[in-house]
Amino acid sequence: MEETKHCTNGRAGRFGLLYGAGAFLLGAVVALAFGWGIFPDLMFSARTQPIAFSHAVHADQQEIGCFTCHNSLADGSFSGLPTVETCAGCHQDVPPEPAADAPKAKREQHASLTALVTTYIQGGKELVWQAHQRQPDNVFFSHAAHFNACFSCHLTMKGGLNMGTPDDPRRLCMRCHPSLAELNSNMPVQENILTGYSRTTMKMWQCESCHAFPGHFSDDGAGRTAANNACYTCHK
Repeated sequence: MEETKHCTNGRAGRFGLLYGAGAFLLGAVVALAFGWGIFPDLMFSARTQPIAFSHAVHADQQEIGCFTCHNSLADGSFSGLPTVETCAGCHQDVPPEPAADAPKAKREQHASLTALVTTYIQGGKELVWQAHQRQPDNVFFSHAAHFNACFSCHLTMKGGLNMGTPDDPRRLCMRCHPSLAELNSNMPVQENILTGYSRTTMKMWQCESCHAFPGHFSDDGAGRTAANNACYTCHK
């Protein structure tokens, strides 16, 4: 009897170990799934732009260059976000009402332009755009430095290292900025509820894709970059 009891306890012990290991593995999988897949999304809230905007209409159909709206300041840096005055250069009057059977996109575009003209241009209200890539306060970034160092080389290089043209530098812009030119609607802005920064704010590893290789040079002998990977270059 005791031998039988001993065997039963042994089987129960092995079952308990297997059960415990299975529960641990299941818990680990759930924890990892929550930590990697669910929790990060809970940390972000959606932010809406003041009006609907189509980069496809402006950049592709109207062939308006990036710097027409994202123009530079006197010190060579970039203001980044267009003002009401910028929009008023092209939009002064409410556009004609589209036909009743017009596509939904056409009717939405009309509503957006009407709001732009009546509320902001004629109403005097400032456009408050939600920035996709506002950098932390301890990061110093100059578009002027990157324009002079990167654009002057990559926009004229031959072969695969060429990234756009001086009139259409979008390929080079997209090394750091999200691709927006083909979008008919606003790209979602997801803001971290703790830090206040957007999900698409550039990370340091993205900067180091160039800065960590300060000696890289072109195959056609156009020159070397002066990129510096020292901390004080970007952090002030």
